[in-house]
Amino acid sequence: MSYIIVFNAFFFTLISSFFRNSGLFVLLLIPVMWAMFGANYSNADYANYLATYELQEQEVVFDTSQIGFINLMSLSSTLGLSYNGFLTIVSFMGILLIYSTISKYTEKPNFVFALYFIHPFFLDIIQVKHFLAMSIIVFSVRFLIENRTTSTYKYIAGILIASSIHFIALFFLPLAFIKKINIKILIIFIIISSLGVLFLDKLNIMQSLAIKITGSTRTESYFENRANFGFFVQFFIQLCTLAIVFYSVNILRKKNKSSKFVELILIINIYLLILFPFYVINGTFERAFRISLILDYILFSLTFSTLSIKLKPYYISMLVTLVSLLFIWHVYYNYSEEVFYSIFENNHVFDYFFNGS
Repeated sequence: MSYIIVFNAFFFTLISSFFRNSGLFVLLLIPVMWAMFGANYSNADYANYLATYELQEQEVVFDTSQIGFINLMSLSSTLGLSYNGFLTIVSFMGILLIYSTISKYTEKPNFVFALYFIHPFFLDIIQVKHFLAMSIIVFSVRFLIENRTTSTYKYIAGILIASSIHFIALFFLPLAFIKKINIKILIIFIIISSLGVLFLDKLNIMQSLAIKITGSTRTESYFENRANFGFFVQFFIQLCTLAIVFYSVNILRKKNKSSKFVELILIINIYLLILFPFYVINGTFERAFRISLILDYILFSLTFSTLSIKLKPYYISMLVTLVSLLFIWHVYYNYSEEVFYSIFENNHVFDYFFNGS
């Protein structure tokens, strides 16, 4: 029954995108997503997070670079909340930050949340730290658009806060300084940086640098568990996404519907090509690219709104196909039991309403 309820909420949220003034339809999906996140009690990473939370309850101090996340756990524990109580609050905070940004730049939050639900929402339920860091980064992007020095400082502060939760956020720090850079210069910067990363990695310098920057020896595992040839898949995924971003931006430019936000999303997607050499090192660096997807979905919603009624089905079909393939590759193909089914079948809310327990 839970599968049917969730699918219907998703389906009607997506279909509502074709109607005018349909933004409120997102209220069908957001409560469902919140319940799926906050009330889940077993998934691939749940036991690890629970163990960490229990250490905070015992006031055990340990060395970590993710001090922001640990402090949130410690505060929650001090307030007497269970781990699921902590999850409920964290998921609410994250979804609220995401919604704040989506609603700021598009009139179709239902469109964006529907795509986000397909991918990468299921992974975000599993990877709590990444989800919270991502939501802070997505919220902070607004400060890149403002032409004030104080806004740049606010963006940097947001990224540093996010990096205290997950170090992957540091990849977004350079955007504070290159947000207005010429695209040709940006590409040269990416090529030189990529060659530099590969060279330093060959000399085993990247590993020690990463540990010093993040302050955590756990980062070492990113360089020890080397990728084989799976990075070609991520190359293809990111290039396909970039192609759709280019296509969407060009449509908006031709219709004189472009904006600072639209042009910034293009810059971000080009800049994230810098991740390619990191994929060769370890596929886990894909998380940085995944953070940008919600921003891309906002761009796609803006493009969708400008299309004729005849073109809209083709455009949304292309996007749903791409995002569904991402879901299949990253979630269902390798982790159907640990991620997909565990989220539906281990949930306090679903158990109460649908399973009678």
